[in-house]
Amino acid sequence: MTTLQQVGKPPPPSEVWRRQDAAMQASGVDACPPDGHRPRMHGMPLPWITPVLDGVVYWTQIHGGRLLRCQQNHLCQVCGDGLPERMLVLAESDGELVTDAGMHRRCALRIVAVGACRHPAERYAAPLDH
Repeated sequence: MTTLQQVGKPPPPSEVWRRQDAAMQASGVDACPPDGHRPRMHGMPLPWITPVLDGVVYWTQIHGGRLLRCQQNHLCQVCGDGLPERMLVLAESDGELVTDAGMHRRCALRIVAVGACRHPAERYAAPLDH
């Protein structure tokens, strides 16, 4: 079977996460399950909203369905677990939110500490009251 990565150009995000969901339903195994103890890929914690398909991590894409679940159900975008009333969000240095899905403090610190953000020096964790 040819993976999406072998086709030559990056696949659209919706194709990746829809195929990830179909593979999970078929196998019963979530390649990136919700859990406070995140698996690591290339030394970085793997956020719950990052698509994984056929063993390939699509770091620059966001799993749209999981992001929506985070927003609707008050879940952490990094670990997928429920959030407290006070949470953190990542924002650019000008204050623009990277995504409006929240994170636990410990999860935000893990992401920023290992430089998982594309430009960690220009981003910071900001508190957001729900």
